[in-house]
Amino acid sequence: AVWDVLPLSVKDVAKATREDKVYAKLITAVRGGQIDTRDTEMKPFISMFSDFYVEQGVIFYGTRIVVPTRQQQRLLSELHGTHIGIVKMKGVAREYFWWPQINKHIEEIARSCSGCNKYRRRPAPAPLCPWPYARRSMERVHIDFCEYKG
Repeated sequence: AVWDVLPLSVKDVAKATREDKVYAKLITAVRGGQIDTRDTEMKPFISMFSDFYVEQGVIFYGTRIVVPTRQQQRLLSELHGTHIGIVKMKGVAREYFWWPQINKHIEEIARSCSGCNKYRRRPAPAPLCPWPYARRSMERVHIDFCEYKG
């Protein structure tokens, strides 16, 4: 089962979902089959509403667990614990979890980590592309263009 490999238990997520005002409202909407499109708290969920379902008190988006606000930081810490980088963190997260702005939160935690920044892959320097030798005088002229004193 998916819960066997996750740092969260179904009980913890269900409890946090019930206690979160927004997610409790979302559960009610999912169970009722209709979302209030005028409710500003529901806006992040409207476009994917038809893909939500509730099982054991936990909201799922397709096969992914919709993580309530209180559990998000803990999960981000677990994902980031091995300093695997933004791309891999997003890949792991997308396989199991979803919440509004998850990508932004992953990027923020990775970019704020000094260890990740220190060892993050930098783009390879572009190779030098020297000009071919001119075959005769004035075949090619180079100029440095800049303003001088104004």
